[in-house]
Amino acid sequence: MQASLSGINQKGLNSRGIDMKKYRELAAVVVLVIFLVAAGAMAVVSFPSSAEAGYMPIITIPAITFPSITLPPDIILIQNRFREISTGTGAGDFSDTGSGGLDAGMNNLLAVGSLDPAEYEIRFFDGQNWFSRDVDFRPSGLEWEQSRTADLYASDDSGDSIYVSSNPTAKFPTWTKVAGKGSGLGQVDNPKGLMTNDSGTLYVVDNGNKRVQYLSDGEWYEFPEIVGADSLVDITFANFTFYVTDFMENCIWYRNIFSPWFKLEDSTYLNYPTYIDSDSEGNLYILSWVPGDVGNDRAIVKYDGSDFSLYVPPGENVGNIGTTFSFSEEISIDQYDRLFYSDNTYDRVVKEKNDINEIIALNVNGHDFQLMEDWSSASHMVGSEVDEAQIMAYPECPYATIDGIGTFPLEFGLNEFTLTCIPETGSSNEYAVNITRELSDNALLSDIQLDSVSIDGFNPTLYAYTGIEVANDKETIELSAIPQDPNASVAGTGTLSLDVGENIFVINVIAQDGVSDQQYIVGIDRAEAPASPSPSPSPSSSPSPSPSASPTPSPSPTPSPTPTPSTSPSASPTPTPSQSASPTPAPSASSEPSTTPEPSQSTEPSESPGTSPQASPEPTETDSDIPGTDWGDEADPEMTPVPGDFDGDGNIDNSNWIKEHPGIAAAAGVVAGGTLILVTQWTIKKFKKKKKTKE
Repeated sequence: MQASLSGINQKGLNSRGIDMKKYRELAAVVVLVIFLVAAGAMAVVSFPSSAEAGYMPIITIPAITFPSITLPPDIILIQNRFREISTGTGAGDFSDTGSGGLDAGMNNLLAVGSLDPAEYEIRFFDGQNWFSRDVDFRPSGLEWEQSRTADLYASDDSGDSIYVSSNPTAKFPTWTKVAGKGSGLGQVDNPKGLMTNDSGTLYVVDNGNKRVQYLSDGEWYEFPEIVGADSLVDITFANFTFYVTDFMENCIWYRNIFSPWFKLEDSTYLNYPTYIDSDSEGNLYILSWVPGDVGNDRAIVKYDGSDFSLYVPPGENVGNIGTTFSFSEEISIDQYDRLFYSDNTYDRVVKEKNDINEIIALNVNGHDFQLMEDWSSASHMVGSEVDEAQIMAYPECPYATIDGIGTFPLEFGLNEFTLTCIPETGSSNEYAVNITRELSDNALLSDIQLDSVSIDGFNPTLYAYTGIEVANDKETIELSAIPQDPNASVAGTGTLSLDVGENIFVINVIAQDGVSDQQYIVGIDRAEAPASPSPSPSPSSSPSPSPSASPTPSPSPTPSPTPTPSTSPSASPTPTPSQSASPTPAPSASSEPSTTPEPSQSTEPSESPGTSPQASPEPTETDSDIPGTDWGDEADPEMTPVPGDFDGDGNIDNSNWIKEHPGIAAAAGVVAGGTLILVTQWTIKKFKKKKKTKE
């Protein structure tokens, strides 16, 4: 956009830019047009053929012709390209302090000097918040090194010094002086603007000595002399050319590496130029003075290599700049080619809005995504135990905001989230983040209860609980099981009937994934019914020493000698594991025949005549409860017991035993290879042979 400032004056712009009276006139015109349209008038709205941004339309109404309303093309009006980032509170409050040096770094931090003599500070803005750090010098000029882990340089024009800090944002930053007062190499007098390049070289405009020096790899050097220079202020580099502003000469000095210094002048746009910066395309931005209604007004002008134009006009609104002269007001172009400037007239810091709407970093629950350029969606999987997602995302431009970040609950399966990057101006950009929570494979129980009472000693990884005794009058029991994962399903519970004797119940747990499962065995022994009282025995011709069902006809008071298991049969019948209610008594050791007992309901064996009840000891079990140690007389008594050996052959390959006892194997939970993983005491005792000895 190009236009002469004489055109601006012809349009009646005052020293503050756009006269607010025109806004009121424009509002009145709009109201009138709406009224006429409502009344049926046919209004015609057209635009000039050369219309550019900032022009208002030509409004034509039959019988009434309004003059075209135009504004100079350099004035960008109602475009809302700028916003104030100073907040008026805390570190963002520049009222009564005055802003000094200003620079936007590659690390997305804006540094602004605060020139309050009572407390010098450097204030930082990260795109969302301000914070400050105290310094003991006047930060009249600031310049970040061109890297993301940047040093910050500062010039102190009143103290004639240059400082550098590698930790300027630390709570207690450390500053080192790299140049002091003087006219020698590496000395300065009233230093002003600073600049760094990609290689870390620092350039200093030494105003008092009318020269430019630079610091490279710890050594100071001096630029060739600028013949005719008067009051040098700032420096920038663009298109392989150095540019230095001269306040008193109303010009910009420039040279490339091999040429001498040349002078760039423009009587309209270059009046007392001070600070300068450049963008990635080589355009220059200069803080200067331009003709106004009365004298000159402050403005920021743009130079594209051939023509000048007004970029930030004078005025009081955000997007304008005030007229108060200050050598401490500075401008900066950031890495996104957006302009920042300080305006001490209105105690504010202003920036050009950015339309960058890209997200460049994404993190879910600590997992950093490797994002491709122009990405639009990302997927992530978490375990079944993860019940929430913490989503963090970072925009390319720190001044953009992101909706959709935070902590969110996760359902099992697919969870879809949307992130929206909202730039300062322009359209937003949406991203899809898909998080899949795996289905649980947990098929364990947390508790088993009988009639709402937990089984003693329950352990989720112990799968059999047997030998639980209940009274005979207990005909049913409420069996319940609580899974660790509430999404698992449980079968085999409820109100269950109890038979007399052993009852085996299997609880089956199926995990949420439908694949993993686990079985738990519960064995409950219901007691036998109490025996009915035995009737009195029939009278016998001989007295009996006890109410035995087998009276002894011999009156001999001398008991027979107690036989040993190895010499003679027992005087008392030896009970066997048979379920017969009336075992047959063994022959007596006496030579005299016994009388046949009368029928009796008692299931107890008869005693031999003349012997005491202690004469026939109870059978003694010699087998061990350790699985695999006593499965019959054929087992080697010298063999070392092997846990898990059920056929007594000294190893845990139980294939043959499983074939002979398929029912037992199924109830105990036999797995492939013939190895029992669930064997309980009741299973072993029920079916194995028992050895018995006699005393």
